[in-house]
Amino acid sequence: MKQMGEGDRYEIKDVYVGKEKSLKTRLILYKLTNDQLKKRTEKSVRNAKKKGIEKSDNTIELLGISIYITNITEEVLNAKQIHEFYSLRWQIEIIFKTWKSIFSIQVVKLVKIERFQCQLYGKLILLLISSAVMFKMRTLALENKGLESSEIKTCEIVHEYIDNLYFELIKFPNKVFNTLKLIFENVVRNGLKSHKKDKKTVFDILGVCYKLTSSQAKVAA
Repeated sequence: MKQMGEGDRYEIKDVYVGKEKSLKTRLILYKLTNDQLKKRTEKSVRNAKKKGIEKSDNTIELLGISIYITNITEEVLNAKQIHEFYSLRWQIEIIFKTWKSIFSIQVVKLVKIERFQCQLYGKLILLLISSAVMFKMRTLALENKGLESSEIKTCEIVHEYIDNLYFELIKFPNKVFNTLKLIFENVVRNGLKSHKKDKKTVFDILGVCYKLTSSQAKVAA
């Protein structure tokens, strides 16, 4: 790590893991840039203070490197692509984050098991409807407007309308289209992805073509 410059990658192609060392993998080391290291260190210090622990010098030094292990061949993904594609797994974390922070799926009252099951199934139905609408809105924003919408912002917007949408699906299905139209307009107006300089979005990594608004273009520049 000390021999690598910031932003450098180093790959060891034949690494065996497992108790019997039977699985052949590739190991890629990535040395963080100074800006990346600063952000990671600040986050690590904050978390350590919250938990009341003290980081060792060795742990702090190791913050400067990221290690990836994969059995994907180099013909499929090179070392640079693995570093970029790994960030896509955060999309899974975002889904769980919206379930907790926006829909509060983790909040459960002390009730009998039968009532808990009803609450759980009700929340799962709510998440199913919300997720279907959210992904559809993001797809429409790309296909109709050429825009990249934010997962979290879109989810928050859908959550604002979900009670009305759920009620209309049961009582007034003919009004559902108008509500969905309002959600879409709100997503296009207030739910677009924030762009940070020198940081790729999901669409950038996947090579999806999209338009930048004037405010996004200023930040990206």
